[in-house]
Amino acid sequence: MRSFIVLILFGSLVFTLSAQELSEKTVHELYNNLLYSIGNTNPRAPKLVIKNSVRHPAGYNPNKKQIALERRVLEICFSFGKDSLNALSYILAHELGHHYRHHGWMSQYASLDFSRTINSQLQTSEQRHVYETEADIYSGFYAHMAGYDALSVASAFLDSIYTSYSLPNELENYPSLDERKAIVLNNINEFEELKTIFDLANSLMSSGHYSYAQELFQYILDKGFTSREIYNNLGLCYVYEALDLNIESQDFKIIFPFKLDLATRLDSQSATRGSMMSQDKAKLLFNDAINEFEQAIQLDTSYSIAKENLYYSKIALSFLGESQTLNTDEVIQIENVCSGCIEGCNHVLNNRINKAKSIFKKHASNCGICKVNQDFKKNSFEADIPKQNTEDYINGVDMYCFDFAHSDCNYFKKLTVSSICQENVNDVNVYRIKRRIKGKSSCVGIQEVSSTSENLTNSVGIYVNDPSSKILENYKHIRIIDSVNKTYMTILGTNLTFLIVDGVVVKWYYSIEMD
Repeated sequence: MRSFIVLILFGSLVFTLSAQELSEKTVHELYNNLLYSIGNTNPRAPKLVIKNSVRHPAGYNPNKKQIALERRVLEICFSFGKDSLNALSYILAHELGHHYRHHGWMSQYASLDFSRTINSQLQTSEQRHVYETEADIYSGFYAHMAGYDALSVASAFLDSIYTSYSLPNELENYPSLDERKAIVLNNINEFEELKTIFDLANSLMSSGHYSYAQELFQYILDKGFTSREIYNNLGLCYVYEALDLNIESQDFKIIFPFKLDLATRLDSQSATRGSMMSQDKAKLLFNDAINEFEQAIQLDTSYSIAKENLYYSKIALSFLGESQTLNTDEVIQIENVCSGCIEGCNHVLNNRINKAKSIFKKHASNCGICKVNQDFKKNSFEADIPKQNTEDYINGVDMYCFDFAHSDCNYFKKLTVSSICQENVNDVNVYRIKRRIKGKSSCVGIQEVSSTSENLTNSVGIYVNDPSSKILENYKHIRIIDSVNKTYMTILGTNLTFLIVDGVVVKWYYSIEMD
């Protein structure tokens, strides 16, 4: 993160640190960035108010649905230099944690008046400890989604708050400074686990290991970290797994407007003949996807991405013979939606093939999916994607992923079905995920490289600090997964995925799946 200008991939927002202070504009834009990563308008986000008083550093009032922040806190944040926005993200996300975790009492962040406020709400010391713990983990996770490293500065930030406000170490009915710092330290471990699983889920999704990603996204949701994006991405994992059954090429003879690479969906040579079994599985997957998209929309009724995906999933189920209610007029009004795709699919669904072809032809010049659908049979082809040449030994690391025990791992996690092992080998983060379902074992091995070492190589010669244009300009078939301020790009046929931030590669992954 730069010292003076920090670029965040959130729409077109640019956060600027002036020479004297964090401006109110910067504070509100960072706050909105956090809200975007949380992706939850139910309950509605609290209003942020900046005050000139020097009494309560920060606080959340559940009755007013308001977060108050004093200007002195902005000065404290600015004193952290290149970590200024990390410090600010910590205090703001912490107070948002109290709101979204439904901590129904008025919090004053390390305030001399804290004991009076709490006593009026009859909260126990143990409950307050739980609330502060939850708010800290919440701040760490959602700040990470938004591109900040909040908990890394939390302990130093607490010291600065207590010093600047001349607060004693012990505050009645509030954890002491040492206890708060201990809470932060403990929370960092839990946050790091959530961060690892979230980033791993996105990587697995981009590299096409959809069923593995599903379990990881579900784990985060089950932990209470609900976000419209996580629900949407989980839904897309179900969709992509269904599309991998080749139902479009074999059963529908049409491509649905899901934003997924076309090449693998048009590859007629790789398609297997459709069957009732694959259709039944696809129905289950699309219904699972619909549930997740509806959850995302429930959190944010204006979330157009999930509305699109919900509509297309219902169209797919209609093609599979399940009656669905389709709100076509609402979806067509969404910005950047191809009306030709939607109208054409509806005509095909109602067996008006000639009308559908006419619509697709009309929109073909501006829409790749319409171009394919105007003559699907002709446009099915053997995609010019190189066949994946998987290797078990890469960069001096054995990628065999079936055999590992808890003692082999720097980090080990047993989920409902899968077990995750992480270890550091030769400057590489190595993940092995294995599972056994209905007597069938499978596993995924992943190398995560964030080093610039010349000893760590891949087949395309694209590495950390290279611009993303090096991928976009040299490869046609790329699967792209967006995650708030990050983008995952997978070059199909290479087993390689690249994590992009601010247009630059910050990590790359090599993955293989074995069964």
